[in-house]
Amino acid sequence: MFVLNRPKLENLPVVLLTARSGVEAQVEALEAKADDFVGKPFNRRALRARLVNLSRRETEWKKAAEEHKDELLPETAQFLDEVKKLVLEDIDSTESSVSQLSEQLNMSERTFQRKVKEAASVPAATFIRTVKLERAKELLEEGLVRSVTQAAMETGFGNVSYFSKVFEETYGINPKSYML
Repeated sequence: MFVLNRPKLENLPVVLLTARSGVEAQVEALEAKADDFVGKPFNRRALRARLVNLSRRETEWKKAAEEHKDELLPETAQFLDEVKKLVLEDIDSTESSVSQLSEQLNMSERTFQRKVKEAASVPAATFIRTVKLERAKELLEEGLVRSVTQAAMETGFGNVSYFSKVFEETYGINPKSYML
């Protein structure tokens, strides 16, 4: 079917309105990815009802997909938990990197980056930084560190000013004020 092979049109519902009315013609049309088949002669009200139902069903599917897009599949959540665990195990290292983590997970760097991006909707480096910032926030909240410098070093940020900058960008408050 020519219409379904065009990228701009492939998401449109297709209803075939044809003079061919046999079962074989219906099966052929449906196997060719048509959403519905209407043979002549046809009833206008019935055709309109089919079109309304197709449109409504598509809208409902899109709405349901949008509502559940943030729900992670168990294997996706498990993957992110494993990455987070590896980051936290070596959190004070300034060497925590995408290449190191991908190696620990026995996958290529590119595959690791793609999987993290798909699962967390952020690049792998951003995900790693976020895990470290969350831990730094906990350390500051619970009073487990005496200074911003100590929080930065214990979470693998080698540069205190960079740590302060990204902390403030993420949480809307600088870490020194957050400590108080």
